[in-house]
Amino acid sequence: MTPLDPNAPKVTSNSDLRAIDQRYRRDVNLTEAVPRLTQVAYFLWAALDVALGAFFFATVVWYLADGAFADSQRFAAAVKGNARLHDLSVARAPSELSVADTLVLGGGDRSDLVAELSHSAESWSAKVRYHFTWSGGETAPVEATVLPGISYYATALGVAGVSAGDARLVIDELNWTALDRALVPNTLNWRADHLQFDVVSPTVAADVGYEAGKPVTRVDFTLFNRSAFSYWEPTFVAFVRAGRSPAAVTTFTAGNLLAGERRPISLRFFEVLPPGATVEIFPLVNFLDPKAYSGPSDVPIDSLAPDVALPVVKQPR
Repeated sequence: MTPLDPNAPKVTSNSDLRAIDQRYRRDVNLTEAVPRLTQVAYFLWAALDVALGAFFFATVVWYLADGAFADSQRFAAAVKGNARLHDLSVARAPSELSVADTLVLGGGDRSDLVAELSHSAESWSAKVRYHFTWSGGETAPVEATVLPGISYYATALGVAGVSAGDARLVIDELNWTALDRALVPNTLNWRADHLQFDVVSPTVAADVGYEAGKPVTRVDFTLFNRSAFSYWEPTFVAFVRAGRSPAAVTTFTAGNLLAGERRPISLRFFEVLPPGATVEIFPLVNFLDPKAYSGPSDVPIDSLAPDVALPVVKQPR
């Protein structure tokens, strides 16, 4: 017989038996519950991992999709911007230089040739080299600058052996130069500031005499520089028109023309012009060239316009 454990609790009553039974059942339940709790913990851990993985996957997919959409938007905006830039570049690109038909004016053994050069590129100036040619010869090349929106009249005066419709102007070289917007911020205003030359009180006196057996017609007028700029040697083309058609052409230079000055001009033509003819002038001044401008000179104050006390000299722009 196995001896009893002296440390074992002594059962003295039914209540002790019940307490022993309860402790036993508790220990059994706890022993059986530990594996189940461990499985539940593993399941919850696995579920959390799955949830985190799904969240990460969804985040990556959303980021990629949203990023691709944003990239598409940026690309579309860039393409649209490039399209606008292209349209703007095309609008501001140099346009074709327009060359009008050559007019042959005058008669006899010598004639005057004139052709209009122009372009509509508001942001560019055109530097050209040209010459006139006809069946019997050609002129020497001449360089000129055609400014935006300002017609340049190329001339060759006193040319022999040319008949109407026989001459034409040939462009030998053409180079485009972008305007410096620091000097010309607004082409329209800049052009309006400079193109302020008026013909005042023109008179045409026909048959004032003869020279080399040819009649001489004198055309007198006052050149009024209404602009705020003074010029060293501004050259002009002068047309004498009988009605709307040009009857004669010549060029003249008004040396050191001050801002606000009224300069008497007298021109002579070796042909008979109608007394009612009108005079029209066009400047051949490169307004972009700083050397074209001057300061005050020794021109008397009384030759200035009555409403201009002192000339205001602007720097070219």
